[in-house]
Amino acid sequence: MGEEGAHAEKFAPHREQTLANWKQVNDEDWDIIQRMQAGMQSPAYPDPLLSREMESNINAFQTLIRTHVGLPGPARTTLVS
Repeated sequence: MGEEGAHAEKFAPHREQTLANWKQVNDEDWDIIQRMQAGMQSPAYPDPLLSREMESNINAFQTLIRTHVGLPGPARTTLVS
């Protein structure tokens, strides 16, 4: 929708609803994400496992970022079936 969607008054209710939906989802996920991040700091936690079918794009993006910032090798995630 471009600039009109971003700024036109007639779309304000849609923007407000979208932001409210994002906030609700983020609020619902906040606690579990915080606990997951804390758990990932444990030496017992191996490299993250990602679904080969549903998350290979995340693995590819992480590898791209590593390459861009000069880190060697692929992402430290393992794709599983």
